Amino acid sequence: YRLKNFKTNKKHYYLVEYCYFASFIVTIFTAISLKYTIPDWIFVPVFGLVYGPLAYGVFITKDRLYFHSPIHMGTVFLHTSPVLLIWKMRWEEFNCVFSSNEVLWINMKYTIPIYFIWLICYYVFIFLVKRKKVYSDEYSSVFKDHTTNIKSPMYKYFSNSKILNEFIFVGSHLCMSSVLILLSSYLYVSPILSTILPMITVISTVWNSSRKFCIALDNLKKK
Repeated sequence: YRLKNFKTNKKHYYLVEYCYFASFIVTIFTAISLKYTIPDWIFVPVFGLVYGPLAYGVFITKDRLYFHSPIHMGTVFLHTSPVLLIWKMRWEEFNCVFSSNEVLWINMKYTIPIYFIWLICYYVFIFLVKRKKVYSDEYSSVFKDHTTNIKSPMYKYFSNSKILNEFIFVGSHLCMSSVLILLSSYLYVSPILSTILPMITVISTVWNSSRKFCIALDNLKKK
């Protein structure tokens, strides 16, 4: 449904964003783990990719739990379900005890390079292969959202230079994601912290949607 909808509305470049990549990794990993025994250390990069950039995507995109909207529900599901699944796998299936330093080392050695490979592929596809379409008014993309929407927190940092804007966009994504992946090392070893994060992500989607529902209720009362 989402592929068809996005393709029709020329928003299909959203489908190469990080959240889809991370969800794909989780799907493949889950499918393999159901059939084969996977060493615990291999789970660490999957945890880092999800508990790092993906989980915080809920706050960045301000996901809203609109039950009547397939698009909004799809986005909420995309950002929250991998986090909940990985939490369950972490404490029930991959409960090997690693120190935070060991997890940090695994994330530096494997998780960040995996993320970096995606980022390179993303840059090549968006800014080289599909550059003309990405910059056209006909198509939508996350890059265009940030460079043209005055409400974007990054809007004020962009200029008229396309190359500079691309560098700022990709560079900020790299820096933020790398930091979040490294921070996930401490969530990996903490049952409390690793539980709080998925709870907050779900609660935030409810909070973000509450204003619209309150307005709708007020309108009903007036009628």
